[in-house]
Amino acid sequence: DIGERTRDPAALASAYALKASMLQFAGQVRAAFGWIALAEPLSDRNPSPDLHYWVDSTAADLAMANGQLDESIRLAEKGAAAVRDSDNPRREAQSYLTLIPLHIAKGQTALALRECRRAFSSVRWRSPMSTGLVR
Repeated sequence: DIGERTRDPAALASAYALKASMLQFAGQVRAAFGWIALAEPLSDRNPSPDLHYWVDSTAADLAMANGQLDESIRLAEKGAAAVRDSDNPRREAQSYLTLIPLHIAKGQTALALRECRRAFSSVRWRSPMSTGLVR
């Protein structure tokens, strides 16, 4: 509602991505893909790496669910690039882990192994043990 009233691209992208997520969870993947297609260009107009990560990751999941592996890889890589800018190692690792099964499905085992190493190295030096979050 706020996005519709203000025409704020970030609010609209967020609302459309949320709608796409809810439709995907309800099993309506094709309908969800339409909403995320609306969110993508709006997200691109905003500098927030967190918004880019969320929209791109949701779009990558939906592209994979629709059998569009190349598009899913493109979007997941776009999300990974955005999350590197936000200095969030957990999300960065998640973005690499999303890419692993996509590369395996495409027969790109070397790329899958690369993403596995990237996921591990993005969180290794900031483990919960080292930050004091886990004792």
